[in-house]
Amino acid sequence: MKWVEAEGTHYLYFTRADGVSVPTVLGLNIALAPPSVETLLAASADFRLVLVRNVLEPEEGLVYYLHWDNGQDLDELDRKVERDTYTDGDLAHAAKTEYGPTTCQKCGQVWRTLVLPLGDPYIDAPGLYERKIREHAIIRTCPNCGEPLRQLVVKIF
Repeated sequence: MKWVEAEGTHYLYFTRADGVSVPTVLGLNIALAPPSVETLLAASADFRLVLVRNVLEPEEGLVYYLHWDNGQDLDELDRKVERDTYTDGDLAHAAKTEYGPTTCQKCGQVWRTLVLPLGDPYIDAPGLYERKIREHAIIRTCPNCGEPLRQLVVKIF
């Protein structure tokens, strides 16, 4: 894991090889996602865990998942982050997302998803959230019944 600065924002980037079950990382107290997410991260080809320092509680870290929708080689990006050779362009196609359940209002099926947050996760980069919404926001439909999911879902597991 390493602090990354890209697109005017800062976060602690976890490579695929980094564990996510530690209670404190570089002085940040964190409440990480359920263990099932760690299994998903180990096999992930399109998202990585990141922590953002909480503006209101600077000793706390907020958990997000950077999601890429362009097929980018994230193992190569992991190596670039480890070597400090990444650029803004390596992270330009990623959006901060949150992991959680999304329930279809029609059939009631619950899906594990990554969604764009309701609030701006790019506090230190004005305008970036709106750009990410324009580039990544798709109202996906329920794989079970086809009803729109009513959230900005970027990935259904």
